[in-house]
Amino acid sequence: MKPKLLRPFSQTVARHSLQIFLNYSCIHQYAICIDDDSSALESNHCPATPTFQNYMHSPQYFHYHIQTMCNSGKLEEATEELKRALHTSFVPRISTCNFVLGALTRHKRYESVLKLYKAITLAAITPDRSTFNIVINCHSQNGNMSSAMKMFDQMIAQNCNPSNVTFSTIIKGFIRAGKLSHAVEFFNNMSKKNHIFDVTTYNIMMDGICKTGNLQEAILLFELMKKNGCVPDIYSYNILIKGFCKGGMLQKAFDLFHEMEAKGLDSDVVTYSTLLDGLIKENRPQEAIRLFHEGLDKGFKPNIVVYNVVINGFCKLGEFLQALELVHKMQEQGCRPNFVTYNTIIDSFSKEGKTGMAMDVFSEMKNEGQTPNIVTYASLMDGFCKEGNIDDAMSLFHHMLDEGLVADAVCYGTLIDGLCKLGDTDAAIDLLSLMLKKKIIPDVVVYSTLINGFCKLGRLQEAKDLLQEMRNKRLKPDLITYNTLMDGLCKKGRMVEARRLFQQILEDGFVPDIFTYNILISGLCMQANLEEAIRLFNIIQENNYIPTVATYNTLLDGFIKQNQPWKARELFHDMVIKGLTPNVITYKLLIDSLCRYCGYRKVNDTRRWFQEMLKKGCHPNVITYEMLIGAFCKKGNLKEAMELWDEMLHMGFRANFDTYNTLVNALCKADKMQQATKLLHLMLGEGYIPDLIF
Repeated sequence: MKPKLLRPFSQTVARHSLQIFLNYSCIHQYAICIDDDSSALESNHCPATPTFQNYMHSPQYFHYHIQTMCNSGKLEEATEELKRALHTSFVPRISTCNFVLGALTRHKRYESVLKLYKAITLAAITPDRSTFNIVINCHSQNGNMSSAMKMFDQMIAQNCNPSNVTFSTIIKGFIRAGKLSHAVEFFNNMSKKNHIFDVTTYNIMMDGICKTGNLQEAILLFELMKKNGCVPDIYSYNILIKGFCKGGMLQKAFDLFHEMEAKGLDSDVVTYSTLLDGLIKENRPQEAIRLFHEGLDKGFKPNIVVYNVVINGFCKLGEFLQALELVHKMQEQGCRPNFVTYNTIIDSFSKEGKTGMAMDVFSEMKNEGQTPNIVTYASLMDGFCKEGNIDDAMSLFHHMLDEGLVADAVCYGTLIDGLCKLGDTDAAIDLLSLMLKKKIIPDVVVYSTLINGFCKLGRLQEAKDLLQEMRNKRLKPDLITYNTLMDGLCKKGRMVEARRLFQQILEDGFVPDIFTYNILISGLCMQANLEEAIRLFNIIQENNYIPTVATYNTLLDGFIKQNQPWKARELFHDMVIKGLTPNVITYKLLIDSLCRYCGYRKVNDTRRWFQEMLKKGCHPNVITYEMLIGAFCKKGNLKEAMELWDEMLHMGFRANFDTYNTLVNALCKADKMQQATKLLHLMLGEGYIPDLIF
């Protein structure tokens, strides 16, 4: 009597069952059971648990057995069984060996691959192309390209033809190891031997060349690729577009973009995100937004990366409401904003001084299930500090710590900078101590900020102590650090120490910049040492330094204070000849020199300087107006003085006590009592008490 299990099976179903049994590695024994009569099922010839020896009857059965073990997550057991088989007279297929080698490679167990390969060769099993490719890849991943090339040579010696996989693996290995020249040499050698590369090999080679910035070579390879009959794909174009965008050659990137579209290749998210990012980095957000909408019209489906780039573009334009609208639109399209999305908007609001709106987005971020990170908090704290709202910044800092986030050097540096700007350097030092206690290493920026804070308060010894502390911690000060301390010393008239610090800059291997020299020139001018200041001014020009407007303004101020206005005017003309544009400080100094030293007979000349200042697009400040009004009042030219007064108020400036007092007195002396009375009422309305002199 036949077993009930087999009775309902048709021949086709029986075959299907056999395949299932093969996949479960019971092939040999169950095949016997099906071929034998019913008594076989009840006998011991069909064991319930197949042993290692059960699979040694056929390489095919052994292959399925090993394959099934690997696919079911038993890679270790499969590897051990293959090793056991290699130590017997049984010879597994090379495809079985490759299957295990490949599985180990996918798990990045490269050393295990190399050991197993050695065992395979000792068992006298001949490796095939797949075997060589796997082993070459392992050596490549380990960065051992000399061993990879030895394996390649062995492959050739055994008359095993390499494939494009072989070429791609070796080229990628050289590039990963930072040996592009070796990759190029290998590529050229294979080309000379008439090997035909596929698009993947060309793409890997182009990508490696583009990453070095050698875009000309990349384009030559691109043209060679087409000449050799290999059709570029979307990845080929994306590689070059990315290279040109990174190199700031956006027009060439767009030329390739249009060429790609003309050939019928559809742009993907990589294409659009690359071009959009390039436009944003080139500060061309309007074009980026236009490209985005063009893509949408063509049916392009943006992903989160693309949306984030465009949102960044809106933020750069100050179009914050449009940025928020796009966030809501992406949500409608099923694309969920991530922390990058929210951080971009929060950072933009914070930088614009819109901390209230930034906090609203912060709340929305949390409501949407996105966890704020250290970057989120740093942006918000920076915004509060820029507003001078250190209390809210510190509150946010403690909230961040309560949330389990670890503040980094940027967070501490932001708060330290905020405290220093408010003059609370002691609190800033306390924060530095907390930073050190938390084993967070302050960077050069943090120390430079503190040094600047102490210098502004005139606490130079503490600033110098901080510089020494930097050196003790083997933290090398940068030129900004030195310039900051030197500026503090110069402003206090400690020029000997400033010169000593200048020598230290040179000894530390730094090249002084124009700001360094401007600081020294300013210090010399403050000490009325104009001869030395001009000597230094000439030296820096001889050494190809280009003086700035600030350099000239410092010297102008020095000559005016030393009652040498003619030298100031000579310097001004030299400045204009050299193509520098005077600023409001320059004109203020010149006008002041005319008013102060050239007698009031030349006050009318000041009006000419004032008009030239306006023509140059240089907007006067309140000090300029007050100075001119005072000069015209003293000359008795009340018409000019009142015209300037009206103009100043129209510009939105608020007059100070001295200007009111000067005008009222001048009007009274000129017997213009009606105008004087009107001005007096304005003065009282501002809370000023007049000091009338008749």
